[in-house]
Amino acid sequence: SMIAAADFPWYLPHWQFFQKMLHADIFLIADDFRFRPKLRINRTGIRTAGGRQWLTVPVLKKNRSEQSIRQVSINPDSAWRQKHWKSLAIAYQSAAYFEKFDQDFARLYQREWQSLFELNLETIRLVRDLLGITTPIVFFSRISAESSGGSTLVRGLQAVGAKEYLCEGNTVPEGIKTELARAGISLRAANTSSSPRPWHQLFDPFIADLSIVDMLFNEGVDCLNILKSGL
Repeated sequence: SMIAAADFPWYLPHWQFFQKMLHADIFLIADDFRFRPKLRINRTGIRTAGGRQWLTVPVLKKNRSEQSIRQVSINPDSAWRQKHWKSLAIAYQSAAYFEKFDQDFARLYQREWQSLFELNLETIRLVRDLLGITTPIVFFSRISAESSGGSTLVRGLQAVGAKEYLCEGNTVPEGIKTELARAGISLRAANTSSSPRPWHQLFDPFIADLSIVDMLFNEGVDCLNILKSGL
């Protein structure tokens, strides 16, 4: 039966995002949900000698409280691209696989970005391709959810013919659980609350709650085996 997973289009997403993608038959991206700053759609964590460092893409928020993730514009007056690339290079230049992937990321930061969604989607596609994950991506905004009523999530899952929904741990609200059951879609909980086996990091102690790039630069394509070990 078809297993679907879903998530927001994060900036350089956390490893859980790609773990779900790896184990799903189809991956839904919630691009037309409302942008809420506290969701960290425009922020990711990397590992430095000083601990976790947040990389934040500055976005325009004034008078834009009701915008969807797809509509968010990046602040054009900020030198964030140079800062982020420099931070990644300083944090990971001595990581085993940094030089294998650095040109791909350098190109990403050489491009001018106006749309947060376009930037985030490119980071997702880049990592997906580097890891060799082939799960197709579908956008909620493109699914003409035939069935009316019910949550966007359940309508999206029905539209792609999903029979199982792969979610992170116990994160599904009771109301959605009821709806899923009514729609004949079973829940499969990915054990993403505990990290997969710890991967190599340049500094101690180990920090699990980071962008996938930490695992990628330190472990290369072995990331796939590490992600598989966590489910």
